[in-house]
Amino acid sequence: MNFKQRLKLYLVGVFFGLIVVYFSLIKNRDRNLGAWLPENRVLAQLDSVQLNILPELTNCIICLNLNQQEIKKLIINSKVNFKQSNTENKEKPLYLLEGKLKSGEEFNMILESYPNKSILKKITLINYKGTCNCN
Repeated sequence: MNFKQRLKLYLVGVFFGLIVVYFSLIKNRDRNLGAWLPENRVLAQLDSVQLNILPELTNCIICLNLNQQEIKKLIINSKVNFKQSNTENKEKPLYLLEGKLKSGEEFNMILESYPNKSILKKITLINYKGTCNCN
């Protein structure tokens, strides 16, 4: 068998192998591959535990017309800034979350994560022109 015949045979085998893999593993499967990404894992972990808010932030939360359920929604829809987060401490890492409020204002949140709870340590509004003093 010369090189061209071996190459043809190889390519035919690869083609049929790809077809088998497609129909057996990929087609009609609901695969959420994004759930394996670090950001999605952190947000899912923060969503699955109880959220505690520091008493110092209560006035800010009231001024922004937020409740605990809305803050949980903000956490789910935010982005994790891993560069500014402190993930070195495995027992209680600090995560910086970035996102937008319903009013369109951008915010940063610092959350301390524990295995059974998370604590909202700080919320900062970026370029905020309102009367709430959350910074």
